[in-house]
Amino acid sequence: HDPPLSSSREATPPFTPGEEDLPGRDVSVSHSAGATILRYRTGRTAGGGLMIAVFGAIFLASGLFAGRATLSGFGDPFEAVFSLVGLLFLSSFGLVGIALVAFGVWRMANGLRIEATPRRIRVTRRFAYLFARSREWPTADVETIEALPVGQTGDGARAVVDYAVRGLTVTGDVVPLGDGIRGPFLMERVATHLERATGLPVEVLTRKEAKRRRKLRKGRRTGIGEGDDA
Repeated sequence: HDPPLSSSREATPPFTPGEEDLPGRDVSVSHSAGATILRYRTGRTAGGGLMIAVFGAIFLASGLFAGRATLSGFGDPFEAVFSLVGLLFLSSFGLVGIALVAFGVWRMANGLRIEATPRRIRVTRRFAYLFARSREWPTADVETIEALPVGQTGDGARAVVDYAVRGLTVTGDVVPLGDGIRGPFLMERVATHLERATGLPVEVLTRKEAKRRRKLRKGRRTGIGEGDDA
């Protein structure tokens, strides 16, 4: 070292990259022990989740109202079995409403942590800051990484596309690598970090291309080729 270090002079500690907030602050990235860690904060999709939950609550209320009206229209509750319309509303609207409310709450309360290296990808999904579940895949098993448009807010020039990122393995597993990514610029930053961490290219697909690939994969699973399907 020039000049030589003495006992009275502290050595400069090695540089370790800190946490970086990507545009929008819904996603942050940090580096630790050779791993790239992407954190998708809880509440990043709260707006869409709230809309889904409200829509589900309307469905559920419609089913309960129809079922109650049917039951109250007969002297004996067992006679409601013969009211197919009332039971249809109660079952179908009620189940759909419960599913939508649950999905909306899940979107509002889930957080995601991705730890990616050239050797492995570890995904941890956390719900409401309390319950967490982790799963791990070898990076070598991931064939491709795709970024898919899954939603849009606004119209025209003010439209903002929401993306989700997933990896597809040789065994057909889907590896969740991100969601609630708003806008192409943030998507580009996330893709850059994933590419550097895994060594795999990230393909950003259009809606048309994503739909075509889903159809092609479905045809492969059922033994129908793309040409036969056409």
